[in-house]
This record gives sequence, structure tokens and C-alpha cells, in this order.
Amino acid sequence: MNFWDYAIWSALVQFGAICMFIIFANILRRKIPFLRRSLLPTAVIAGFMALIFRSIGWLDFISIGFLDGITFHALALGFIALSLKRRYTEKNDQLHKKNRMSEGLNSGATIVGTYLVQGIVGLTVTILFAWTILSWLFPGSGLLLAIAFGQGPGQANNFGRIYEELGFSGGQSFALSLASIGFLVGSIVTVIYINILRKKGKISVEEIQKRSKESMDDEHADEMPLSEPVDRMTMNIAVIMFIFMISAGFLFGFDRLFIASGLFGDFGVETLRPMMFGFNFIFAMLFAFGYKRIFVALRKRNIIKYEYTSNLLLGLIGGSLFDFMIIAGILLIDINVVGQLIVPIIILMIVGSVATFIYLKIVTKYNFHGYQNEQFVGFFAHLTGQISTGIAMIRVVDPNFKTRASDNLVLGSGFAILLGFPMMFMMGLAPSHPLLTLGILVLLFIGINLILFRSIIFKRKKRKDEKNISIANEVEELPVVDN
Repeated sequence: MNFWDYAIWSALVQFGAICMFIIFANILRRKIPFLRRSLLPTAVIAGFMALIFRSIGWLDFISIGFLDGITFHALALGFIALSLKRRYTEKNDQLHKKNRMSEGLNSGATIVGTYLVQGIVGLTVTILFAWTILSWLFPGSGLLLAIAFGQGPGQANNFGRIYEELGFSGGQSFALSLASIGFLVGSIVTVIYINILRKKGKISVEEIQKRSKESMDDEHADEMPLSEPVDRMTMNIAVIMFIFMISAGFLFGFDRLFIASGLFGDFGVETLRPMMFGFNFIFAMLFAFGYKRIFVALRKRNIIKYEYTSNLLLGLIGGSLFDFMIIAGILLIDINVVGQLIVPIIILMIVGSVATFIYLKIVTKYNFHGYQNEQFVGFFAHLTGQISTGIAMIRVVDPNFKTRASDNLVLGSGFAILLGFPMMFMMGLAPSHPLLTLGILVLLFIGINLILFRSIIFKRKKRKDEKNISIANEVEELPVVDN
């Protein structure tokens, strides 16, 4: 192969085109007041600009396979980067050891509860449509709302393709459209709500410009020195890829040993394999947590001297990966398919956004006392866009991260993996049994809310029992009057 053969240049040319749109989008965002005030992520603006060019045939050289690869792998790599970040206390540069189990459980249950709300309203809408005015609509497609809003374009692309293979024509573009709309909802609606809070005097956003110019994290003395023969950025990328390779090895090893061998039969091929590879970011994140625990143990025993990852660089790498994932996800939308599905997309967007807003307002009011506004802003932006959108919006209302709102997004994601595991099976069940899936989702929703509102439910019961006992004791102590 010669150096002037386009095959050698293809991947970098496609990637370079995406980077050009990031530059143009950033210029527009800085020069146009409306875009700057909207706080729309630059990646979302770049994605829609590129989609316009692609729809008129000017970006046909960017292949679908290339975009699929970015959305699929950037999600896992980004979560590895976030999972490797260490938490430090503000006072003594030590790992934060305060017990956060209760808040983590509440945050995880809130995330899963919102998934369930979105899944329930989404399935209800598409089932009703499929049985009445849109008989051609895939009844189980409404569950994609939870994936698109709750997980973002990476997972929307994965499950959209799975549903398309199961008979939902245009499923990939349908899911990606919902995910892209979710970014608009998570950004614009949240900003409107923040401005309402500001007018009421409940928050102040004067520090946001100052905060945006500050570094993401302070460097620490135990990080790898600059005198080492390998660059810090290189080492951070190497660690991320090392964990990625472990995760990939596990997935393919499990697939070859247990699924391809026929051990799980048709269930393994048709359900387990798509779900495992579709949720590859979960396995990647678990291996990252495992790596971090092992590394911390080795540091304590002085077997390893330096920190080989940097919170600052991990944050930069993760943010970049998510930006490229957003642009690639938006570029995968097929405008022609979206035009045919525009009615259910708009209705799902409206009912999903309203249901998410109302549910999170109730949950944050009763479970996150003292910082419910900050937590609501973070959760709503996260659960309509993605976690990076949530963090960005929290920075608006809490510039110095004085509340626990941002930590709860990350901590809650870990608990959500455990609490939301049944949702994986619902995604495989919905295409063939939408009504049964809807019923199970309702039961799961009741269970999750028993966890979320456990303190209110059991306290009221306890108070009622204490009141009955108190009344009984007073009756026993009344003096007996002889007639």
C-alpha cells in the first residue's frame, strides 16, 4: 500500500472533519449571545451543524461504521476515565472516607426510578399508538426513550440497532433522534429553570465565568513527576486502554466460552450477547473500579510510589471522548427516517420530559435536603442528556461544588448498575411482549420508590405506632371513678 492511497488517510480525514465542526461550533457559541446563554454543549451544536451538511451530501465520505465505532467505544472509554478519578478531601489530600452509602443508594434509586418512569410513559404511548392510529409502529419502541434520555447516544445507538434487527424499521435513527432531543431538553429546559430560580433569589450564577477559567482539579504531590521518561498524558491514555483491553478480553472470552459454544442456547445468542456487548461500558467501569482498588492497596504498602493517573488529565480525556461521542451520535441520524417517525418522536419527547421533570422534583424535594435545587438541576440534565451535561449544569448553580450534588451523580451511577440490572432484561423482552414488560416496569417502579421514600414511609408508621402506644398508656393511667 502506498502513502498516497486514501485508505491510509481515511480514518484521520473523517476524524479531522469532525474536529473542524467542533472549532466552528465553538466560534459560533462564543459570538452568538443566544447560543452562549443557552449553555448548549459545543458538541451538540457541532453535531447538528454536521448533520445539516451530511443531509445535503457534503459529508458522505464519513462512513456509518466509523461513526458507530466512535459512539460505541467512546462511551466505555469515557466511563473508564471517570471511574479512575480519585476523590480527595478538601483539608488533607486523603481519600474521602466518609460513609456515603445512604446518599449513594438514594442517588442510584433516583436514576433507576427515572429510567422506569421514562420506560413506562414511553411504552404506554407507543402501545396506544400501535393499537390505534399508527398500526405500523413498533409497540415496544417506547422503551428506547429510557435508553435515549437516560443513557445518551452511545446506548441509544446500540439498542436502536438491536431493535432494528428485531423488526423496527428505522430503530437506530429513532433512538438517536430521541437522544439528540434529550440534549436540547437537558440544556434548554434546565437553563430556563435555573433562570426562574435566579429571579426568585434562590441561586446565584455570578461565579460561573470565573469558575469556567479555573482548572478542573489541583495536582497532587504524589503524582508521577515530569522527570519520568514517559509523558503524563501518555500514561493516562495507556492506563485507560489497559483497562479497556481487560474488559474487551472478558467480553469476548465469555462470548466464545459460553455463548458461541451454545451453552445458553438461543437466549445467549439473541438476548444475552446483545445485552452484554450493548452494556460494555458497565463492565469497563467495574474493571476500572477494581483496578483503582488494587492500585490504592499497592500504594498503601509502598509497592508503587507514584500516582500514574491524574484527575485533571482523566477529566480532560473523558470530556473529549464524550464530546466526540455526542457528535458521532447526532451524525448517525437519518433525516428521512426521522421524518416518517416525527409524530411519535415529538410526543415521546413531550411526555418523557414532563414526566421526568415532575418525578425528579418530587424525589429531590424529599431525599436531598439542603441542596434539592442543585441536585434537581444535575439529575434532570443528566437523565435527559448524559452525566457530563448534568455536571455542567451543576457548575452553573454550584460553581465551587460546595454541595454533594455532583458527587451524587457519579456515586449514584454505581448503585444504579446494581438496582437497574433488571432493566437489561426488559430491553430484550419489550420487542416481543410489550404489555408484559409494561406491567413488570410498574412493579419495579413501586419497588424502587419503596427504597427512595423508605424514611418517610417507615417514619410515619413508627410515629403512628408510637402515638397509639401513647394513647393506650394514657387510657390505662386514667383514674377509676366509682359511681
